[in-house]
Amino acid sequence: MRDAEDSRGKGEQLAPLRAGLAASDPVIRRLAVRGLGRLERPELSMEIGGLLADAVPEVRAAAAHALGQSVHAVRDGEDTAVTRVLARLSDRLEVETDVAVLGAIAVTAGRLRHSTADGQAAAEALLLRVAGLGTGSEIEPRLGVARGLESLLRRHPDHRPSVATVAWLRALAMAPTADATASDSTSEARLRRLAVAALASAGAVDEGLVIVGLGDPDDEVRRLAAGAVTSIVDPVRRMGLLQSALADASPRVRVAALRALGNAGDARNARNATTSLGCASVVRAVTDPDPHVRSVAIDSLGDCPNEVETLVSLATRGLERPAVASGGGAAWHDSAHALVALARVAPHRVAVLLPRYAEHSVWQLRMYAARAARAARAASAASAATAGAVGRVEVLAALARDPHPNVREAALRGLVAHRWHQADDAYLEALASDDGQLLIAAAEGLDGTPRRQQALAALLGALERVTAQRRETSRDPRLALLERLGELVVDAESASPEVVALRTWLVEAGLVDFDPAVAAVASEVLERLTGERRDPASRPLSREPLPSGSELEDLGRARAVLRLARGGEVVLRLLVEDAPANVWRFVRLARAGTFDGLTFHRVVPNFVIQGGSPGANEYAGDGSFTRDEIGERSHLRGTVGLSTRGRDTGDGQIFVNLVDNIRLDFDYTIFAEVIAGMEWVDAIVEGAAIESVTFSEPGSEPR
Repeated sequence: MRDAEDSRGKGEQLAPLRAGLAASDPVIRRLAVRGLGRLERPELSMEIGGLLADAVPEVRAAAAHALGQSVHAVRDGEDTAVTRVLARLSDRLEVETDVAVLGAIAVTAGRLRHSTADGQAAAEALLLRVAGLGTGSEIEPRLGVARGLESLLRRHPDHRPSVATVAWLRALAMAPTADATASDSTSEARLRRLAVAALASAGAVDEGLVIVGLGDPDDEVRRLAAGAVTSIVDPVRRMGLLQSALADASPRVRVAALRALGNAGDARNARNATTSLGCASVVRAVTDPDPHVRSVAIDSLGDCPNEVETLVSLATRGLERPAVASGGGAAWHDSAHALVALARVAPHRVAVLLPRYAEHSVWQLRMYAARAARAARAASAASAATAGAVGRVEVLAALARDPHPNVREAALRGLVAHRWHQADDAYLEALASDDGQLLIAAAEGLDGTPRRQQALAALLGALERVTAQRRETSRDPRLALLERLGELVVDAESASPEVVALRTWLVEAGLVDFDPAVAAVASEVLERLTGERRDPASRPLSREPLPSGSELEDLGRARAVLRLARGGEVVLRLLVEDAPANVWRFVRLARAGTFDGLTFHRVVPNFVIQGGSPGANEYAGDGSFTRDEIGERSHLRGTVGLSTRGRDTGDGQIFVNLVDNIRLDFDYTIFAEVIAGMEWVDAIVEGAAIESVTFSEPGSEPR
């Protein structure tokens, strides 16, 4: 069954999963129905729905979740299958008594995508039915209803919930709690989080709810309440509540308050000479002890015209003292963020700093210099200012030949924004690289180039070279190269050597490429070039071997320990039952030392940290794709997910949820969770390195 799921149920591979539905062992039935749901094929929903009547509650709950996943890819206007699933769930409610199954039914009913108001109303009615079936002390049905309503109201922002729904959610959100430390996935605190999030999506938050939320003992509830302050109409009351949130003990709450300050109506009006209270609060946050709070505050200063000198001081500081590549000591992050914010608010002032940043020894500062040059260009264009424009382009042109691919990519993005074909030499030179995101930027830069023949030859050369590496994770750059070739070949001389070479490659290699997505685009380009339709016939690579049962059993007992280069250890529990293929890949890469020395290249406060890329960017990872293993587990704070760029495109990069990111549920695989060291995760800044990943038995991990 694992092999059938790994092959995405193609052809006869579906048979083991179907056979598993009738197995005598309930564990097999549960895994089989989950596997069928993960294929996301609506035509399988009737087979999946049959197990809603299974004798074992765990199987019935798995069937309910699998039904939702089977129609997850259904889009608006194609919701016959969605309607059928909702009806099946509704029928089951007539006889279901198990509280966990009721919760699963509620989660699934709420997550369905409905294109009609009637469908949305029917889902809400089902959720209220579930809410009335459980007793006040049973958490599972209430948690399921809360998750379902949060999903329903977030996915359908035009849907207006009933008075009864709003009352039920408010009762949850404002319920007192005796446990001030409860934060696990089945706690009353999580009910309150979901209720506040659902009410915020519905526009049903008032001052009383915000006040109660800001006083909640749970950090996540307070964070959500801080974000909801923007719903308060009275500007004085709103600012008072934001000031309270900005003084909260939790950095996550302070980050949410800063962002709410920027989104509040009076804060937008304050982006002039009288920024006063709003920008004064931001300035105070610039010295916050937490690096995430500081970065958000510094970014916000880009909306405070009266704080230009503060930004100049912060940006200059990065040139006056040594900067290290990752957290601790005189880190580069504050200055880098200040440089970009300064470019937005005072592009003429940033011009003098850019050349010095462009020569800095820390590559991240050179990358931020390129970003600042681009931001300054955009700000100048918006204000019709031209001072320093030539200098900014010169900085971008110089950085476009930087030795570090990430710096070059950022510079090319800035040149692309200029639509400046005098930079075509830089785009053409970048095509000699194997860095994926650099190739994508170069292909975008050659859009409409007058040097058509030279570009065709260079693009095809890059495509042939990267294709020869036979890496599934090269899909995005190869598609970018191929699509630019398809655009440039229009009106090209059909007998030119470049066009003949492209046509030959499309026929001999493109149509049979190992990646079906590339083969499909190759077919389209060939038709555009010749006028003839040739169907793609992809020849996929062999799949990576799956772990044995004994290997999985061993992994189920192991703990992964991430040692950070600048101190600290993070312990992960591997969720082998949820995501065996992705746990196995993570372990395989870790044992090979792949993660040693790699960094967390993406840090988004109050969202995620992402790392494990050999190139410290989105487009560099392990060579083969792994499939998604979507489950019912929610993306709560501390869960570890698989970074992807579309279904079944895992490349070994991972992310850790810094907050409850419930909007990621049912779209991204969760394969581990942090069980110790979350304080070290919170302290990670962009560029922080992983020293090593090792494994230990439970009980032997560091404290």
